[in-house]
Amino acid sequence: MRKLVTLQRVLDVQPIPGADAIEVATILGWKIVVKKGEFHINDKVVYFEVDSMIPVNNHMFEFLAERGTTRMEIAENEYITGHRLRTIKLRGQISQGLAMPVVTFEPKTIEYLNTLSEGDEVKQLNDINDIEVVKYNRIMTDPNMIGLYDSRIAPTTGAVRIQSLVNDYDTIKTFTNLEASIKIDGESTTVYSPDGIDVKVYSHGAELGPESLRRLELQEFGFIDEAKDNPGKAYQMEYVGPGIRGNTLKLPNRKFFIFSIVGKHHKFYSRDEWSEFALANATPLVQNFEFPDTIDELIELVATYRGHITKNILDEGIVVHVFDENLMSIQPTNNIKVLSNKWLLKYD
Repeated sequence: MRKLVTLQRVLDVQPIPGADAIEVATILGWKIVVKKGEFHINDKVVYFEVDSMIPVNNHMFEFLAERGTTRMEIAENEYITGHRLRTIKLRGQISQGLAMPVVTFEPKTIEYLNTLSEGDEVKQLNDINDIEVVKYNRIMTDPNMIGLYDSRIAPTTGAVRIQSLVNDYDTIKTFTNLEASIKIDGESTTVYSPDGIDVKVYSHGAELGPESLRRLELQEFGFIDEAKDNPGKAYQMEYVGPGIRGNTLKLPNRKFFIFSIVGKHHKFYSRDEWSEFALANATPLVQNFEFPDTIDELIELVATYRGHITKNILDEGIVVHVFDENLMSIQPTNNIKVLSNKWLLKYD
């Protein structure tokens, strides 16, 4: 499970060429542009991961309002307004996330933070028991919702970003039983039949109703029948094309790309266990992928990927599916996400 707000430690601080007022701090595997002199190596910080939606009506975060706000729907006709932490570039330096020094908080909060271990999730700050930071999600194109996602079927599709796994990377890079598939910017969709008769369709934490346009398209393209033919398996896929998230891949028609198939007890199936139908509708694989020596090298490598879906168009990144039970001691799913900073700066 991705933790958006955690207690961390500053690992490094380096100057930015040509910049007098700012420098770059390293927290986990993330680079964050900060005011010069504000952070030092080993300082404890509260770190807000990129994609966090931070409520600017909270007095602690009012300063973020001047950097821009976003309105996000969290339920039917229910919205929140906040500042979304994006990938940005300042004086040529990538910056991802927000760090706040522990010493700047109120005494009671510092006392609470001192009870946490490095990497623990932070759930309260100052007089706010629930800081209400959520992951940013774009509004669904198909709001025909009739219920909530059933996490017993399969883990939610949000994978942990590689930068948050820096402490485990020496172990991760030894894994060889893996598949690296291209990450596609679409709307996550899960199709599941418990008994070969009934079929459930989910997206962004919600179950979609029988009149949903997406369900009708899944039926048209054969995914409903595939699920019925394989009861007990959850098909996780991306829904992409015109009218969906800006159609960054410039596809002429809407399409579904399967990236995971999950069975009982959350078993992830490798591609050699997939049906011909699933393989014909799968996200492309990166052939002969291996983890490089460092996370920085991995991020630089992924930024070079383009054209796996549409010729000459940047790929969003990759999702590495590791079929090694030792990964489960590091995180709860077998998926690790590595996004392209070039793609993030251009499209996100």
